[in-house]
Amino acid sequence: MFHELTENGFPIDIPCEFGNYRIETKLSAGSFAVVFLAHHIKRDGKVVIKVISRKGMETLCTIYQLEQELRIMEATDHPHIVKLHDILYFPDYIGVVMERCRCDLFSEILAQGGLSSLTRKNYFNQIVDGLYYLHQKGIAHQDLKPENILIDFDGNIKIADFGNAFTKAPPKEIRGGTIAYVAPEVLTCEEYDRLKADVWALGVMLYVMASALSPWPTNEPHSKIASYIVKGQFMIPMSVNTELTKIIRSCMQLDPQDRPSVSDLFFTVEGRKNAATKTRKKLIQNSSALLFSYPALSMKRKRSTRIANSRSINVEIGATASFKK
Repeated sequence: MFHELTENGFPIDIPCEFGNYRIETKLSAGSFAVVFLAHHIKRDGKVVIKVISRKGMETLCTIYQLEQELRIMEATDHPHIVKLHDILYFPDYIGVVMERCRCDLFSEILAQGGLSSLTRKNYFNQIVDGLYYLHQKGIAHQDLKPENILIDFDGNIKIADFGNAFTKAPPKEIRGGTIAYVAPEVLTCEEYDRLKADVWALGVMLYVMASALSPWPTNEPHSKIASYIVKGQFMIPMSVNTELTKIIRSCMQLDPQDRPSVSDLFFTVEGRKNAATKTRKKLIQNSSALLFSYPALSMKRKRSTRIANSRSINVEIGATASFKK
């Protein structure tokens, strides 16, 4: 029997083996859940089980959000969206069984001290691909950040954690995310375009991926960070190339109407990929070139204190509750 506590102190008592699963070890804990690595006995493979305390889900808002999260995961099927395998219902908890991944993007950035140009380009294109799929289905993620972007063992991106996602406008008292990635209008407006708020978060993520830094001084109080966000006060390091700077600034426009849609970004990315493929073929045909190289991007290799501190600035806005790892 495993005896664990969530971050908010809710007990999770789960047998070592139940149904088709054998629990191996605890991976992490969130406000209302504990995440375990498990073995699927029949399929002989590893999975991740997020065990959610029913007691911790007693408030109306959190129940509503859990229902939304599970419905969205059941309704999605895309190579860059984390795959839901099973939902297990027990008297004291709910088990959400998902595919196992190698790590999250935040950990990858810290471990490498930044991302190479090729890796960053590859990951960003995959994130846009997955987010385009969600937006086409009318789903706003509302908590995009590197910690919620998983990477599998083949280097494929998987968008995860749909605790704040909705297919329609949620009750007004429910809004949330992580302060460093929250769009200005989330902080200042009663109603806002949730899809365009995702685009702002995408811009912040690209900033982090390109520089291994946060746009905001994350050692400041939340209220101070919020003031920078609503004024759009940030500087992009000189090491970030012009092309990336343009994308970041376009996504982080203060007026949501001035930001591109994810559809715009998707077709821009697809166009570049097609152009790159044609160029690669031409190079091989004309000069027997075996490698197509993208423009180099100078990366800071030293770990940033500012981004390292961003794990501690998750914030719930209004009555929002999400299941942080």
